[in-house]
Amino acid sequence: MGKRTRRIGVDYVYRPMKDAGIEEKIAKSSSELIAKQFGKLKSDKDAKPEKNLEIEQIVHVSNHEISLIKQPG
Repeated sequence: MGKRTRRIGVDYVYRPMKDAGIEEKIAKSSSELIAKQFGKLKSDKDAKPEKNLEIEQIVHVSNHEISLIKQPG
């Protein structure tokens, strides 16, 4: 089926990379690049850094897309 979400960058890229011990700068940059493929990133200057890794639109991400995002590089 898949999932509807705004949090592609946070849930599928940033947090897994941080949990794996990847440097903050690399995790954030990678998250931004992948999330941008699905929509416009939020840009709230007063928000926590993770919040700006979300996209403005809700998108449907298929199980196949999720598995591709989770693949090790």
